[in-house]
Amino acid sequence: MAPRSTTPQGQRTRESAPSAPPADSVFEGDPADPIAVGRRIRYRRKRLRVTLGQLAEQVGMAASALSLIENGKREPKLSTLGASPRRWT
Repeated sequence: MAPRSTTPQGQRTRESAPSAPPADSVFEGDPADPIAVGRRIRYRRKRLRVTLGQLAEQVGMAASALSLIENGKREPKLSTLGASPRRWT
């Protein structure tokens, strides 16, 4: 079930996962660029409604390290990318 939030008028709404890549598409540019890699990881993680902690646990790393990768401040190791669950590819 999707998370719920409240509008300013007090009405309950249902939040949805992003349905399309943002305007500055996460799928454009150099595929080896660390910022582009991080954007792709974040986009897919959010699309599947998985938390940073859940994904980090699945690939065997700290959530803080995964956050650095998503923000383009750290490059993922090839072994980390290879450890991604099949449903992410």
